[in-house]
Amino acid sequence: MQREQMSDLATMAMLAYEGPEAARTGVATLGLSDFVHIERAGTVVIAASDERNLVVAFRGTDDTRDVLYDADFSTEVGELGTRVHRGFRRALDAVWDDVRPIILGSDKKVLVTGHSLGGALAILSTARLLALGHRVEAVVTLGQPRVGKGGFSRQMNLRMQSKIFRVINYVDPVTRVPLALQGFRHPGRRWYFDGDGTLTEDASALRVFVDEWAFRLRRLKSTRVLGLVWHNKGAYLAILDTSADAAVEPTGIDTGVNP
Repeated sequence: MQREQMSDLATMAMLAYEGPEAARTGVATLGLSDFVHIERAGTVVIAASDERNLVVAFRGTDDTRDVLYDADFSTEVGELGTRVHRGFRRALDAVWDDVRPIILGSDKKVLVTGHSLGGALAILSTARLLALGHRVEAVVTLGQPRVGKGGFSRQMNLRMQSKIFRVINYVDPVTRVPLALQGFRHPGRRWYFDGDGTLTEDASALRVFVDEWAFRLRRLKSTRVLGLVWHNKGAYLAILDTSADAAVEPTGIDTGVNP
């Protein structure tokens, strides 16, 4: 996937935070039409398309601290017969009956995106589509929390292979919850941007871990507080909104899980 295309999907994810009319205007600047805005019980999703692609974007939470400190990390058996985050699943349930016919009724390539909680919903909605036998071309998430246990991540990696792109902005703390110690795992590939905004595709867990602890030692405070600046919507747009002449293509994926 080219950096420019990923930037456009990131923009779509951020437009999900806007009101319907502002989002419609923004979507048009991306060359998309047939705009749809859905809001149910606090969950928001927008969709739009061009001649070849249908893009679906889920809105994140307005209060990141809820994700870090107050969220209920309990799980239940759900998508793909695996254990997933109960609260995220309930949030998707609120809009699923409206979103599903839009996607299943289209013969276009489906691209799904979201920032923060929206990234979690993008992953869960993709799992539901896969369970229905519907192809998803790619998923791009930004600052996404973990969604399910190891079995869920393994199933997603096996079914999607190299088509899940998980963008991490330096020490963004939301990407570290729910904790790996609780058995939660991320599917997909890491597109990791360090503190200088330099991209490492398929960055190792060790690389991310070392950067986080180096940051903590420099600041002598919790990353979960200071790192929130890297979770900001504008911060993700800034690191992706750069020109790139060459595409960065995946070279294969471990079909297990990653932290």
